[in-house]
Amino acid sequence: MRIALLGVGGRGDVQPMAALGAELAVRGHTVTLVAPVDLVDFGVALGLRTVPIGIKAEALVDPAKHQNSRPTIEYRLSVANQLQSALVRGTRNPDLIVTSQLGEAEAAYLAEVRAVPLILLRRSPGRGIRRFPSLRRRYCPNTALDPFRGATLPRSSRLSRSGRLELRAYSRHLAPDHAGRAPSRPPIGSISLSREQRRLLGEDLPGALRDWLGAGVAPVYFGLDGMPVRDVPAMLATVEAATRRLGVRAVVGTRSSRFDVDTAGLDPSLVRVVRRVDHDQLLPLCLAAVHHGGAGTTAASIRAGLSTVICASRPDQVFWGHQLERLRAGRTLPFAAVTTRRLVATVGAVLADRSRERARELAGRLHQEHAVVAAANLVEAVRRERPGTADPLALDHP
Repeated sequence: MRIALLGVGGRGDVQPMAALGAELAVRGHTVTLVAPVDLVDFGVALGLRTVPIGIKAEALVDPAKHQNSRPTIEYRLSVANQLQSALVRGTRNPDLIVTSQLGEAEAAYLAEVRAVPLILLRRSPGRGIRRFPSLRRRYCPNTALDPFRGATLPRSSRLSRSGRLELRAYSRHLAPDHAGRAPSRPPIGSISLSREQRRLLGEDLPGALRDWLGAGVAPVYFGLDGMPVRDVPAMLATVEAATRRLGVRAVVGTRSSRFDVDTAGLDPSLVRVVRRVDHDQLLPLCLAAVHHGGAGTTAASIRAGLSTVICASRPDQVFWGHQLERLRAGRTLPFAAVTTRRLVATVGAVLADRSRERARELAGRLHQEHAVVAAANLVEAVRRERPGTADPLALDHP
C-alpha cells in the first residue's frame, strides 16, 4: 500500500508516526511522512520519503505562545497555506492516510477528496477539542491560495463519532478507565523508537554526560519541553535551587532552542542541561522525573520505573497528572504554581513515598506492550474504500 502519515505538531506527534512508518516500510509498503521542517530528520534518518511542512514545530506548538485559543487560531491562519500545501503534496495518490490529532480536520477533508480510508492516531483519551470549527469558511472564505477552497473542516469530536479507526496510542495500564472498548478505538500502547532508531537519530548518551552521571548521586530528570516557560534563566535557577535544597542533582532535558541560554551561572556539578538524548537510556539512571505531562513523555518516565511529577498547563497534561495520582505513581502540580518551594515539596514527596515502587510495577506491564507492531497490523487490516462510497462526514467540497 501507499500510506501517507501526517505528523502535524511537535515531536510527540512526529516520533510515533516515524516509528510506525519505519515498521510499515519494513513490511514492504511505500510510506510518506509529512512533518514540520525542523523534525524531518525523523523520517530521513529512518529511510522514509519525507515532505517538510515549511513551519517549525517549535512555532506551531510552542506552549509559551499558544496558551489560549486566540493566538493559536491567528497563528494557524497565518501559516495555513504552508501547512495545507504540504499536506496536499504528501497525500498524492495514497491508498490510506494516517494523521496525528492536530491535523485531523485537514486530513479528513483530503481523505474524502481522495476517496481513501483515514486512520486517527490519538495519544490521549479525550475526544478532542473543537479547535478550528469551519476554520477556512469562517476566516478565509475567498482566498485563491487555499488548497481546500473554503471547505468546512470537521470537528475532532465528529471524527470520533464517524466510526473511523482510531488508534489509541497510550497504555491501557495508565488509563484503565479509558481503554477504548469499541472495536474502532483499540488501545495499542505508547509508540516509541527502538534503540537502533535512536542511534540513527544521534540520540545516544554523550560520553561527557555519562561521566557526569557517574560522578555523583543519581539525578532527578527535569524535562522542560512542553512547559510554557517564558523566563528560561529564572526557570533554570528555580530547578537549581530546588535540587540544592533536596540534596540531589538535576539533569535538564530540552530540545527547544529557547533554552539556548548562558548556563555559566549554574553549578555544573549540580545541574546539567542536555539536548536531544534517548529517554530510554537516560531515565533509568535517574531518581525521579519532572516534566510537562505529554502522553509520550509520561509513558517514557513510567516505563523507566520513575515516580513522576507532572507540571501541567494543558488539558491532556492535567489528565495524565491525575491518572498518575490515581495510580499512586506520581504527583501533579499546575505549571502556573511552580516555585522553588512547591518543587521541593512535591519532588520531595515522590522521593520519600512508595510511588517509585508502583511506577516499577507499571513499567513491567508497559514493557509487555508492542505498540508499533500492533499499530502496523491494524493499518494493514484496513482496505481501500470502494470509490464513490458515501463518507459519514458528508463534507462540502468542490
